[in-house]
Amino acid sequence: MQKALAIIRNHSGKKIAVLSACSGVTNLLHNIVSNLSAATSAYREGNLVVAEEQYVSAKNILDEIIVLHREIIKELLPKNSSLPIFEFYLRKIRQRILGSALLRRLTEKNARAIVSMGEYLSTAIFTEYCRSNNENVQWLDTYSILTKTVTDTGFSDSAIDIIAKELRKSDTLVLQGYIRKGLDGELDNFGRGGSDYSAALLGKLIGAAKIEIYTDVDGVYSADPRKVPDAKIISNIEPRIMGMMASFGAKVMHPDSLRPAIEANIPVYIKNTFSNSPGTVVRSNEVINQTTTSIPSITYTDDITKFIVVKPSTAISALSSFDFNDRFLYTASNQFIETIYVRSEHENDLIDILADKGLDFQKDSVTVVLITSLGRRLSFYSLDNKDSYNMIEQSNNLSFSIFRDNLLFCVGYMGKGSYLFESSRALSEEEIAEIHDIIIESKQTIQLENV
Repeated sequence: MQKALAIIRNHSGKKIAVLSACSGVTNLLHNIVSNLSAATSAYREGNLVVAEEQYVSAKNILDEIIVLHREIIKELLPKNSSLPIFEFYLRKIRQRILGSALLRRLTEKNARAIVSMGEYLSTAIFTEYCRSNNENVQWLDTYSILTKTVTDTGFSDSAIDIIAKELRKSDTLVLQGYIRKGLDGELDNFGRGGSDYSAALLGKLIGAAKIEIYTDVDGVYSADPRKVPDAKIISNIEPRIMGMMASFGAKVMHPDSLRPAIEANIPVYIKNTFSNSPGTVVRSNEVINQTTTSIPSITYTDDITKFIVVKPSTAISALSSFDFNDRFLYTASNQFIETIYVRSEHENDLIDILADKGLDFQKDSVTVVLITSLGRRLSFYSLDNKDSYNMIEQSNNLSFSIFRDNLLFCVGYMGKGSYLFESSRALSEEEIAEIHDIIIESKQTIQLENV
């Protein structure tokens, strides 16, 4: 929280700070819900002893949460500081646990509310911490601002008026990420990673000049820095490229969580809470092309199953209606076969679809590598004669020269200067690092050999 206060002080003008729960707290709240759910099942089965044990476990976890927050309060705030909002939401959690015990069941409404309480606790403490350091801040309940709709999340009718009123009185508003009002009017949440989406929505609502999201990494890298020591920070990236990187194994924020800001053309800065790195800016490709020169990147995953589907003439486009951006990563088609790359976790989903359509298939586990030039088309040539190749037309005849024992074949061009390669075996960290060095050093040229 000290770092968060320093970040606020480093920015002039009116600000909205959106906070997640303290580290580990949301997981603990989910554990409470799991205990209450287990107690409900035990009651249904007539096992009162097990049910009571589960309720005791839930209360013990709450005690753990209380101790964790009391330690933070002790470290940050003067002795005997008054925290009425914090105490109010602690009582709310206790009441919901007690309510489940009295009713002998956990309602969905209660479960949603319990896992949403961490943000209330963290923002209550942070608000008082800021005030104790003479910052003009105001705590605001996100429940009164963001509301679930049938298809997405919108804003309450009075949202902008509430925010405008509070910003006239304060330099900074402190709001909870993750939470919203549900369709039933009860407390609801966005699920994992929801705080980023909350910030994007609030930024869109007020027409923010920019949104900064602070994490524990310096930004989006050209490769996994844990495996490729020379990985570089990508200064600017387009949402679609970032989405492809996330789909193919990169540990990056998925752009869907930033969609409201992207739609509003608000630049989103991904920064490190604990360093002064400038981070990565997520914004439209048009802006990137006009203002910056970026670097290529490499992403890979070996958790992929490749399906080769034999299509009868009556089913040439049988699979075209499915959402390949979600469950199925890439599909290539001709008159007779369709090749589909799917995350292994969704393998059975595709098998069910193919069985329903009566289509024959073969499948195999593969490693895929995504190489992107971040909007610039890479130039590919042969080691022998340096003849240029059209990537799309010659894709089946190209492979990386450094893999002489088990070549990495190009599957196809993904658009936006991105190319998908396949290997029949997992690649070592040394091999990935070597590919990375090639594309970083050459910038626009990758050496290939004709096979």
